[in-house]
Formats: sequence, C-alpha cells, structure tokens
Amino acid sequence: MLFRIAPRREGDLAAFWADASKAEAQLNWKATKTLEDMMQDTWR
Repeated sequence: MLFRIAPRREGDLAAFWADASKAEAQLNWKATKTLEDMMQDTWR
C-alpha cells in the first residue's frame, strides 16, 4: 500500500487500537479481518 504522511486533520485521533479478546470470551465472537484488511478499509 502506497501512502504519504501528512499533518493530522482536525478531529483525527492521535492513536487508536482495539483488542477483541473480551468479545471473543464473552460473546464467542472472533474478528475475521486482518490488520491489512482493516488498513485498506480505513484508507478508502
């Protein structure tokens, strides 16, 4: 994936992340997307 680093836009988060282990333990739900899938989805 090609990218260009630019200044953060107003409203952009400085950092964000998630851990789906609690959902997996309590709801028997498991994430199906890879990190690359999520990056491409966010990029669009």
